Amino acid sequence: MTRLALGGLVMLLVAGAAAPAVADAAAALAARAEGWVEAFNAGDVDAIVALYGAEARLLPPNAELTRGLDAVRQTFGGWIEAGLKGDLATVETVVVGDLGYRLGTFTVLGDDGSEIDRGKFIEIWRQIDGEWVITEDIWNSDLPAAASDEGEAEAAGHGHDH
Repeated sequence: MTRLALGGLVMLLVAGAAAPAVADAAAALAARAEGWVEAFNAGDVDAIVALYGAEARLLPPNAELTRGLDAVRQTFGGWIEAGLKGDLATVETVVVGDLGYRLGTFTVLGDDGSEIDRGKFIEIWRQIDGEWVITEDIWNSDLPAAASDEGEAEAAGHGHDH
């Protein structure tokens, strides 16, 4: 965030009448965000989908950008079907007007409780028709990328040229 933008945010937060509105908006966004983890761990893909805007974009690691509620349902529904659970920890939530973001960390657990993945995320939220919805969702693993068979073959000197 630039100094100018940060300064503007600080001024917005300090301004008497605006401070409660910003705090209320941040609290509303945070409450909706808490619902994501609850829905995921309960296996409720419909509740997850309800947190996203109609044109939401998902930017998963090692995959193409996808868009829309069908993509949200397919992505997170697949995780639920696989028996995954998880936890999100918010590092920062910022709201300015009808736009906000949440930055945090995640942990994904397998059906046996073992850690499958951990990393960080950022969600962009917009207030649309009075309701906060996720419009962009990106996450990245903190774990090393798994070596592909092709990469392992190249590393071992067994490329595709024979």
